[in-house]
Amino acid sequence: MFTDTITKSYTDCPRVHITDTTNMMNINFRPDFNPFAQCKGSDNFRPRQTNGIEANCLINSLVNNLTRKLHPKFTKGLPHTRLTRDQVWDLVRSECQNRNPTFVVGRSQTVVPICDARVIQGATDLTSCMINYAQELATQLELQQRKQSKPNLHPVLTVGLIAILFLFIYYILFLK
Repeated sequence: MFTDTITKSYTDCPRVHITDTTNMMNINFRPDFNPFAQCKGSDNFRPRQTNGIEANCLINSLVNNLTRKLHPKFTKGLPHTRLTRDQVWDLVRSECQNRNPTFVVGRSQTVVPICDARVIQGATDLTSCMINYAQELATQLELQQRKQSKPNLHPVLTVGLIAILFLFIYYILFLK
C-alpha cells in the first residue's frame, strides 16, 4: 500500500501525551490539503490524550522522508533532485528565515494534512512555518512524481485499435 511522505512522517514520530488543555476546534485538521490522504469517513477524528506529536520530531521526519524521496532513483527528470539532507534543511529554513524561533504559536498555525488528527506540541513560529513548507514540498514532489510515472497509453491504444480493426476485417471477409 502506498503511504505518502506526509503521512509517513507523522507515523514515524511517536504519539505523545497532549500536555495542556486543547480546544479541538483550534486544530487545523485539513486532510483535504493532502491529495494522497485516503481518509475513510469521520472515524479518523478521534480525540485521544495521546494524539500529540512533537513539532521537532515532525520537522526532522519530514526532512528525512523528503530527502529519501529526492533520491535519484525516484526523481528522474525532476528539479531539485539529488539533494542531501542538509540541502533540504537549508531549503526549508530559507523559506522561513524571518520567523521567530522562540514565539510559541497556537494550534491553528500548523496544518495537519493527514487522516488521523494530531496535536502539534511545542511548535514555534519557525517550526510551524517549516512544517507547513515541508508538507507543501512533499505534496508538490509526489504530484510531480505521480504525473511523471503515469504510463503512456498511446502504444497500448494503438495496438488495441489495430487488433479490433483486424478482427472486424476478418469477420467481414470470412465469417459473413
